[in-house]
Amino acid sequence: MLLGVNCYSLIHETPDKSVDIQTLINHFSDVDIILVEGFKDETIPKIICHRSVNQKPLFIDKFTIAIVFDESIKTNLPALDINEPSQIAEFIKSYFELNNVIKLNLLYKKRNYF
Repeated sequence: MLLGVNCYSLIHETPDKSVDIQTLINHFSDVDIILVEGFKDETIPKIICHRSVNQKPLFIDKFTIAIVFDESIKTNLPALDINEPSQIAEFIKSYFELNNVIKLNLLYKKRNYF
């Protein structure tokens, strides 16, 4: 366990298997949004972070809702500047405001986040 003045973090080892995203999500209650890193194979809305210096191909699937970049890229998806965190935050806020009725119904009825 890691402790701070006003916070703590608990680490739980799972040596026999990887933990799926639904198991992790079930640890939270009374939250409006959960942001995760990784899980690229999950069927959840994704914002891809692309840094040109890494020279990796973009991983875009049908669940990709935007791309955050450090250099201009050609895409039909919303493209957000990696150096403008307020722009990214506004995009996330707008995305959930536009989709919240349907998504919240799914969220609370099925406990299946997207």
